[in-house]
Amino acid sequence: MVKKLILIAVIVFAVLFTGGATFKNKEWGTDFPYIGAFFQHNDDYVRFTCTEDMHRFYYMTAKNADAYVEFYIDGKRQGVVNVLPKNQWNSRHFSIANWAYFDLGGGFIGHEVEIHFRENTTVNGKYCPENDIMIKLQENSFAIKWKGVDSTTYCDLDLFAK
Repeated sequence: MVKKLILIAVIVFAVLFTGGATFKNKEWGTDFPYIGAFFQHNDDYVRFTCTEDMHRFYYMTAKNADAYVEFYIDGKRQGVVNVLPKNQWNSRHFSIANWAYFDLGGGFIGHEVEIHFRENTTVNGKYCPENDIMIKLQENSFAIKWKGVDSTTYCDLDLFAK
């Protein structure tokens, strides 16, 4: 009986202190501690300053299907969804994962840009089905706000993105 209790205590300790952390809908400013973010909810977003040196972002999809984002420029919703072609995460650490990139182009340079994740919603007649995404910036120091970041057993940011 005592051996079973010791074994249970060891297992609980191992689970609590050796694994990463899970959380939902966390928000960060410039102190974001991860390589990238995991977004699971419609309207999760990252806000950053777009410059000549920082005008693209990287993404992976949770499913082997397209994902959808909408851009806000200087706080103004654009009302157009952009399709991110399927790029399913290979379950590798974010530093060596299979990121694809999306180049924003010159029209965004000099503006504050928000990349809003869209799923299970319709934007101007375009339905955006469910598919979670991981996003990282070309340079995280340009980020102003990360809203709605999740860390789950599927994508534990402490294990895969630190």
